[in-house]
Amino acid sequence: MKEAAQQAEAAPEVAAPVTSTTSLPPTQAGRILALQRSAGNRAVAQLLARADTTTVTKHVREETTGAENVNWDASFDVSFDEDASTPTMWLTIKVKLKPDEGITDDQITNFRIFVRSRFSLMWDSKFIFHEHRTILSDRDWLVRPEVKFVDSGQHLTVNLHKGKGADNRQNWYLESPDYTQVHEVSHQMGLLDEYADVSVPNRKVYDDHSIMGDYYKEGMREATAKARHGERLASIIGAAVDKNLTSKLR
Repeated sequence: MKEAAQQAEAAPEVAAPVTSTTSLPPTQAGRILALQRSAGNRAVAQLLARADTTTVTKHVREETTGAENVNWDASFDVSFDEDASTPTMWLTIKVKLKPDEGITDDQITNFRIFVRSRFSLMWDSKFIFHEHRTILSDRDWLVRPEVKFVDSGQHLTVNLHKGKGADNRQNWYLESPDYTQVHEVSHQMGLLDEYADVSVPNRKVYDDHSIMGDYYKEGMREATAKARHGERLASIIGAAVDKNLTSKLR
């Protein structure tokens, strides 16, 4: 859960993998097909968006008492679809997995699906960004973050390991809860850890069931996105796209 050191990844794009459900039990297969349909609908909506895609980058740094500070480069794509029935801001994090030898294709497929699903449940449509404009009328944007697994053009490269272990932003384990991968990939949006750590004495700590906090101790299924997360995202994105954005929970 703790971020290790610094490393920046690149940007551009590739399609998400095709999912096989032949080895899954019926209820799980049904869930996967539903997710695929949902992902397809999202892809169509994004293709119809007229606004150009912008790659947002933000260097994040936390001072520690150790030899090295915690550093990373947050990076993701955003596009604004003002012609949608509800004006929408799409936020896409492209992740490339580097699985250990012996991890099967089915395991990788299932892992991708569960991470995307949990991330969507945590972040999709949770915030409204209000755009303040000086000449034209103000407007609102529905915020729709997603994780997309790619083979190239990634914002983040993650080593995928067997079994259990201590996940961080660039090392995930097959048997870790999907909440943990959601926590780690959320750093890619520029969000900070919110749990107590003696090596990071100046960190702002929250105990309100935040996905960025100590969700293991407070209750994993209670973990949620918080208004402050939307406010930080609005600040980062607004600076990158030259929009005056504020955020509220939907």
